[in-house]
Amino acid sequence: MATPVLNNGIFLREAKLRIDKHIDDFHIASLMGDVGPTDIGPVDIWAMASRAQSPLYNLAIVNKKNFVEVDDPNGRYTWKLPIEYELPQIVEDVEPGNTQKGIYETTFKIKLNKDDFGPGDIITCDQYNGPELYITDATPVKTSDGVIYTVRLASLSTYSFLDNRFLEPGTVWFRKSSAYGEDATKFSHVTAEGGYRQYYNFISTFSVGKEYHIKEEALNRLRAAGQDTLDVLQFFKIENPKMYDPSIQSFDDLSKKLGGLGGVMKAVKRGDLSMAFVNKIEAQILATLQKEIENELMWGHGGRLTVEGNNDIVRQVGLWKQFDFGYKRVYDKRTFSLALIREVIYNYFNGRVDFKGPNPERKIQIQTGMGGLYLINQAIQQEVSSSGMLLRADQSGVGAVQGDRMGLSYGLFYTSYIIPFFANVEFVHNPALDNWNTNNIINPLIDGYNLSSYSFLIFDITNEVNDNVMFLKWRGAPPTKWIYRNGTCDYKGSNIVQSSGNFSGYKVTIKQYVPTVHVKDPTRIAKIVMRNPITGETL
Repeated sequence: MATPVLNNGIFLREAKLRIDKHIDDFHIASLMGDVGPTDIGPVDIWAMASRAQSPLYNLAIVNKKNFVEVDDPNGRYTWKLPIEYELPQIVEDVEPGNTQKGIYETTFKIKLNKDDFGPGDIITCDQYNGPELYITDATPVKTSDGVIYTVRLASLSTYSFLDNRFLEPGTVWFRKSSAYGEDATKFSHVTAEGGYRQYYNFISTFSVGKEYHIKEEALNRLRAAGQDTLDVLQFFKIENPKMYDPSIQSFDDLSKKLGGLGGVMKAVKRGDLSMAFVNKIEAQILATLQKEIENELMWGHGGRLTVEGNNDIVRQVGLWKQFDFGYKRVYDKRTFSLALIREVIYNYFNGRVDFKGPNPERKIQIQTGMGGLYLINQAIQQEVSSSGMLLRADQSGVGAVQGDRMGLSYGLFYTSYIIPFFANVEFVHNPALDNWNTNNIINPLIDGYNLSSYSFLIFDITNEVNDNVMFLKWRGAPPTKWIYRNGTCDYKGSNIVQSSGNFSGYKVTIKQYVPTVHVKDPTRIAKIVMRNPITGETL
């Protein structure tokens, strides 16, 4: 059996042990049975085997700066988001009966929601070919919901007038330039607007736990059969964030990375690794608790819950639900194309960055399931085919056709493409989107893949994937808590028992507090999901 490893707090094992919460002598007798023909051991049937459910986010890529300890005794934490400057917009048309505003160089009034302009400003609603208004030196009239300016058309024609459709509520106007004469005494002003909105929330205030109870008779039988439950497993926990590596899944992987057992022991002495021992049942409990924590962090719905003892606990919203707070786009499978992906990325960058030509250095990673990879491959393949480019089969070409003339094979798979002027987009598989514990109504099977498999996730449009997802834990929350209660037997196997209760054997309870996952900037994430063909809703 390979030695398990705690990689960044995740308990990893290669062997699974199915346990029950309560073991007594009847269970042990049933398991042991009568001695008979030679037992070759359990047979793993491939069709009955199941793979582990995957978390949405790989915790192994999280570094120390992503973990924040919350000091507040009530578990509150705050964050700020900058307030984006918004251009002035029309509140209402204050002269609706005037349908030829500004004709014959007459003045008229407009009402905007903020006082951003001054005498001499030339404003417009469209930079290319929009009408231009000149702010006169008449004193603006401030109201409870905005300000009223006196303006006239900045036009070469005496017969020009402003159509009322440009003064519909919500129409944005902005400063284009200004104009002053030699004798000007009133000038426009500059308005700077900025700030932050502060939010606060509560971290999760509950723990996950498991308990097992071994009775005295069962313990005696196990020891007599040489199956002492006190047999232990050695495990290691990676303490140095520079050593975090998702490829480390067992002690053998760790040993190879550090150059053998000697390197492992040196890492323990340096403090890069910590080493401990637990028995086999506790090792399985730790793995189970970690799985429950991952499920809460990634898929939890949040909210308050009254638990045993009439205590209210707080469950934070999981990462999947938090993606709904960012940019969310819904599509139909029948009309899917690369234009959808381009549109989403355009919406991110349009008006936020200056484009200076193709930028192959900018890389955007989009995570999807197997269904999404199939759609993307088809979409890129269709675009390549429609471009008229040829796929050559020789060594200097793509190599879509391989083999000799009597044994040819054809196949190609696209995983990335370049959006001109924007970025190199790469599509990677996220196994969490292919998890099979699903409902046929909410997450039905579509052309061989679940609805969730056709989802596309962008964790960070700025390509700082390790920066935007934070993990918060309460400073007062203890680490993994073991509670040993001796009855008629001692947990450590001593014949002298300091008992905590008159019950057979001993009991062990293990608890772990659940941290909180928090998306720092929801404007940097995107969620593209397919419409459910059965319900019409989305994931």
